[in-house]
Amino acid sequence: MSAKKRKSYNDYELCKDIAQSELTTAQIAEKHHLSERMVSSIARGDKRPELKEMIDKLVDATMGETKRILQTRSRWAAARLLQLAKDERNPQVALKATTTCLELAGVGVEAGSQQEGIVHTFVINRV
Repeated sequence: MSAKKRKSYNDYELCKDIAQSELTTAQIAEKHHLSERMVSSIARGDKRPELKEMIDKLVDATMGETKRILQTRSRWAAARLLQLAKDERNPQVALKATTTCLELAGVGVEAGSQQEGIVHTFVINRV
């Protein structure tokens, strides 16, 4: 009879490391004293399928947190770009900021076009 190997890792910490994708499979394996193959099998749900649900929930939580951070920083970036777009002291920076705002909004305005000048004037006068 062979003795069954006892696990030496924390399920939650392992699942968190897999879900966050900040470490490579090799790093996760080393940290939790597992083989890379075992980490990959757990991540896919082939081994320890009971952990797959926890991994999926942690992935969802990680993505939600990432989206919240991105939205917060996006608001700051948009406010800064609008501030730069209104800067009459440096028309080149203002024009570039206007173009960047439009690019991020998905509006195609060719640099140096009459359309860009009109939009820039609108931003200065209305925002």
